[in-house]
Amino acid sequence: MKHTRSLLAIGSAIALSLANFGHAITTDAANSAVQVVFTNSDNYRDIRTSSFKSSKQEKAVLREVEAVFVKQGQKYLPAGYTLRVEVSDIDLAGDQSTLTSPFGEYRVMTDLYPPRIAFAYSVIAPDETVVSSGDASLTDLSYLHTLKANLRLSDSRAPYVSKLIEDWSSKDLRRALETKM
Repeated sequence: MKHTRSLLAIGSAIALSLANFGHAITTDAANSAVQVVFTNSDNYRDIRTSSFKSSKQEKAVLREVEAVFVKQGQKYLPAGYTLRVEVSDIDLAGDQSTLTSPFGEYRVMTDLYPPRIAFAYSVIAPDETVVSSGDASLTDLSYLHTLKANLRLSDSRAPYVSKLIEDWSSKDLRRALETKM
């Protein structure tokens, strides 16, 4: 029992030290050609808010963002290719309100707080050559004025950031792959 507690304490200490330098949320590598790393996630603009009181909820947002990258990579990448993504910032749509209720805090959606995500990416060919790479800083200033009502009703923790990634994949990632192949 003491041995198990010691191992848990050591594992927790390692996890906390790695959190300051960035971390990867792992997926099944055999099924995924996408690698996502979240660099300095403790410093993201909007990921650590009072509504995300536990690291469990914060990690749920990061897992959701990673899942979107994985899904889009599987959709657009040719067999054998790898997409490497290093996320440097996430800013969810809206802003935390100072109003509270028995159900939690409110996120106020206004034009002043659009969704944003910043990341660097590389597409790697099977022979380990870089096919395409770059930095992306995505935002949607008109996120409230488009017909995306289904996003507002979504159970997703980051529906507008997910939409930014999907739009980037269908345009920029797909175009980069088509021109290099």
